[in-house]
Amino acid sequence: MTGQAHDVVLLEHRDFKLCTVRGTGLFEMEKVAFRPPPASTACWRGYCVTYAIEESDFLVDSIVTSCPGTPPAVMGVQAEKLDGPHPCGNLVYRPRQQVEFTGRFLIGHDLIRTLYVHGGFQDAWKFNEVLEVKVQSGQVLQITDRTLEISRVRDLMVNRVPEKHSAEQKKLLQWYQTLEPSDGEGLILL
Repeated sequence: MTGQAHDVVLLEHRDFKLCTVRGTGLFEMEKVAFRPPPASTACWRGYCVTYAIEESDFLVDSIVTSCPGTPPAVMGVQAEKLDGPHPCGNLVYRPRQQVEFTGRFLIGHDLIRTLYVHGGFQDAWKFNEVLEVKVQSGQVLQITDRTLEISRVRDLMVNRVPEKHSAEQKKLLQWYQTLEPSDGEGLILL
C-alpha cells in the first residue's frame, strides 16, 4: 500500500498531520454528500480534509476530492477546481464551518523521515512534535504538548524489548494505547 495523504489540522499558522483520533463527529464525505472514488493510490478514501483550530472553534477548513459528473454542494458550498495536482482529487470545497466532533486526537508536525513507512498513515510517534487536542461538540477544550511522552514512546517502539520495560515504561505505553486501536470502537486511525 502507498503512504496515504493525512488529514491536516491548521493551528497557529502551522500544518499538523492528524494522526490518531478517538471520538465521534469528524467530517465524513459519504455521510454528507457522496462516496468519492479513490483519487490515487495515496488517497484510497477519495478525499482529504483540512481542519483548523481558531480560538476555541474546531472547523472544517477545506476538503479536496474528485467527483464523477456534476459535484454536489457539500456543507452548503459548491466545489471549485484546484489549480494544480493533488493526490486526493481535482476539486476543493471551502466550507469553513464548525464540525461537531467530541473526543480527542493527536496531531504531529515534522515527520522523522527515517521512520517513514511507505504504506498507510504515519503513527504519531514518528513525528518530532505531537499535541493532544480535546474537543467537546466542536469546541476545543484543551491542547496539551505531548512531545516528551511521544519521544519516550518512540524510543520504546524503535527499541522493542517488551520484557525489559520498566513499570513506568509500561504505563507510558498503556497511555499511548488508549489512543491506539483496541476494539476499534469510536476510533479512527488515520
